[in-house]
Amino acid sequence: MKNKLTSQVKEIEGKLLLELPSQVIEKLSVSQGDNVEFGIGKQVNLWKSHNTDVPDDIYERVLDIVKTDELASKWLSTKRAFFLGKAAIELISTDEGKDKVFELLDRLAMGDIS
Repeated sequence: MKNKLTSQVKEIEGKLLLELPSQVIEKLSVSQGDNVEFGIGKQVNLWKSHNTDVPDDIYERVLDIVKTDELASKWLSTKRAFFLGKAAIELISTDEGKDKVFELLDRLAMGDIS
């Protein structure tokens, strides 16, 4: 039985392109112009990246805690109960949201993970 989530890689104008199956498009809620990031480990992970510039001060604080760019991106895009089910990347466009992100980063830096 063929996996319904299989896609074929195509070369167009010297670029390798991958057509996402409709179920993946729906699950990620992706549309033209969105960014999609890949994580490579034992499995290849795919997630939608919000098209938001992360302020340097926030990114550097996250990087201090998680140590790698890949983990920093994942941390910023992961929904958290502390943010009432939102991801940090969704909050950083407002001063209030940035303050909330810094609050959690301060707690993590002090070892308070409750």
